[in-house]
Order: sequence, then structure tokens, then C-alpha cells
Amino acid sequence: MSTPCFRSTFEHRGYVPLCFMLMYICEIYKILVKQKTLYSEKLKMIPTPEFFVIYNGKKEYPDKMILRLSDAFSLQKEEPCLELVVPVYNVNQGHNKELLEQSKALSDYALFVSLVNEFDREGIGFDAAVDKAINYCLEYGIMGAYLENSDEVRKMLITEWNDDEYREVMREEGREEGAENKSLEIARNMKADGEAVDRIAKYTGLSEDAIAAL
Repeated sequence: MSTPCFRSTFEHRGYVPLCFMLMYICEIYKILVKQKTLYSEKLKMIPTPEFFVIYNGKKEYPDKMILRLSDAFSLQKEEPCLELVVPVYNVNQGHNKELLEQSKALSDYALFVSLVNEFDREGIGFDAAVDKAINYCLEYGIMGAYLENSDEVRKMLITEWNDDEYREVMREEGREEGAENKSLEIARNMKADGEAVDRIAKYTGLSEDAIAAL
């Protein structure tokens, strides 16, 4: 059996890639494990998954970091019932030199990303920076076969960025965080006054577990 392997690139330290990985491996196992085998008493072996994330963002990031899905759980447990552990490797220039030397494809990709960032800093716009980096790599034989269909590569790399939507998401997240902090403050005050947990939950919208942890 082959090993399902999930790679991802991302610009932040959030846990969205881990959620996608979890959904991805579930879909893979749904294909591999047929419905009828669910009724079998015999143990059916399944491929061992391997996950890793390639970081190529612009923010400061260590050479390697381990992300655990359980860190995002609202209720922390010493031994979570569900876990996903994923190493993140920084492939920006100046990071993981030994790792990049082991894979020309990965080192070429890291160089391509650095070129995009360099050209983007020239102020020509992200789309133009991607085009310029692709042309440079084609001229000097970087990324080889990966750029044979440069139009497809361009479509894959260029994602529409809507500044208005970004700012709206940031505002929403700010409002949600503010509302949650306010609820926690109210819950603490009500708890200090001796109010019942179920009554605190009713007025703050917090779970009883979250209130008990205050």
C-alpha cells in the first residue's frame, strides 16, 4: 500500500492546513476502505499517512515547527481523543539548507518563491511578479518540467486577493474576539458572585466546561 502524503504551503501559523489535511485523509480512507469491509470482524490494514507543511510565507518563521491539531481544541485535554501532528518546514532563503540540498525540486521551488517575493518588492504587482519569476526560471532551467505548462502554474499560484474582503474578515475576527473576551469577563464576574454555572452559560453563551475552567 502506498502512503498518503499531504503537502501544503501557507502564509500563517494558523491551523487551517491541519483541518484540510484531516478532511483529506478522511476522503482517502473512504476510498480505500470499502463499505462492506466495515462489517468484517477481521482487522483491515490501512496505509500509514504522512503529513508535512512547506512554509514559504513572508513572516518570520523558524526552520521547523510542530503543529498539533489539539492545540486548537476549545477544551484542552492531556490525552485528546483526536490528534494530528504535522511538521512545518520553512523553505525561504537562509532556512533548512541541508534539507533543500537533498531535493533539487524543493530547492528550485524555494528559489522560485524567493524570486516572486523579490520581484513583488519592485512594486510591479503580484501577478506580474509571478510572470517575471516564471520567465526567469524558464530561461535558466529552474523547476524544469514543473514549468512546462506555465499557464497552469500561473493559474495555480495566482489567487485573487480582495483587500475589501480581507479587511472585512479582520474586522469580523476582531469583533468576535472582543465579544468572546466580554463574555469571559461577564462569566468571571457572575461566577465570583456565586451564580450557578447553568445560569452563567445561559447569559454568556459559553459552555459549562469553559465556565468551570475560569
